[in-house]
Amino acid sequence: MTTINIRKVTIINRGLTSVIIVICFLFSLIQSQETHAEMKKVSGTSGAIVKLAQNYIALSDVPVKGFMRVYHSVLSSADPHWNNANFFYIEYAESIKEWSHRGYGVITHPGGDQSFIKFVSKDVSVSGAESTREWDGSFIGGTGKFKDIRARWLLKLKFTMAKGGTAEWKVEYF
Repeated sequence: MTTINIRKVTIINRGLTSVIIVICFLFSLIQSQETHAEMKKVSGTSGAIVKLAQNYIALSDVPVKGFMRVYHSVLSSADPHWNNANFFYIEYAESIKEWSHRGYGVITHPGGDQSFIKFVSKDVSVSGAESTREWDGSFIGGTGKFKDIRARWLLKLKFTMAKGGTAEWKVEYF
């Protein structure tokens, strides 16, 4: 008759289980880094940017006037969650002479989910009928798939009198 030492079997089983768990954990880390590297950045362009409204406003009793503009554009991207998304945003400045502007926007993604951003934009170059502006923003919330979005919004806008505004944008998840 053969006797089995239960303690040795238990130690061997625990050792094998630990090795298998470590291998699975390392494999999942390698796989998730590749997946997150692909999902960490989404980029695209926006076609014609349409100015829907513009108002100049007097701020309190000071003779300085600011402005508020409302825009709309449609985003294009290889990512289906961002392609053909409608982007409405309000940009404002407390002074017409101010070179940086602040704003808020809402992106309505295909399927109806929305993401909300706040941003600061500044003119990089202005010459005659052409200007370039850069945005730096962050997402402040969303609905559905974008409920807990944690990402940065970067945009480079080029505007010419002849062609209007077009932009290249990037979302960097963190």
